[in-house]
Amino acid sequence: MSDKSKEKSSSESKARPSSESKENSRRGFMKTATLAIGGVMGAITAVPLVRYFLHPVGRRMVSTPSAPIDIAAASDIVAGAAPVRLPIIASGVRDAWNTANDIAVGSCWVSKSEAGEITAYSSVCPHLGCSISFSEKSDDFRCPCHNSSFNKKDGGRNEGPAKRGLDPLEIKVEEGRVKVVYKRYRNDISDREPV
Repeated sequence: MSDKSKEKSSSESKARPSSESKENSRRGFMKTATLAIGGVMGAITAVPLVRYFLHPVGRRMVSTPSAPIDIAAASDIVAGAAPVRLPIIASGVRDAWNTANDIAVGSCWVSKSEAGEITAYSSVCPHLGCSISFSEKSDDFRCPCHNSSFNKKDGGRNEGPAKRGLDPLEIKVEEGRVKVVYKRYRNDISDREPV
């Protein structure tokens, strides 16, 4: 082999690695750039999804209005008559992801004394949460689940396993309308502890 051909082949062999190394560095850059762009796009997509699903974590999400809820006209409640069960319909209730309008959040027993004083009691039994009814025969509130009975006058406990009387609800009469501040209380304890 001649010296010129040896020089040519050695120069070609020297040129190839640098050309291959340039090609490899371009490919490496393209791989890295593609991974980086894909990672950024994935993060852009993932962050809102993670926030959406973690939004309710650690927050009180089921909410009902704390403002008084209109339940009836004051003139519809007859003085001295048997208590009337009325639904409590909230204009808006929100849970973790949804908001609903005009939802019945509960009901209450409303009565008016001869003196015109209006009182309201939750229709939920303080024992285990059954629905209370009014017995005109015995003139008291009765729980059909475990036979607790409650005084019509003040909601106090007469008999049965309930540890306290009926839960009173705050009443406001504004512009001839009866409004109730609805609260739920923990069941089967002697004190009134809001839930």
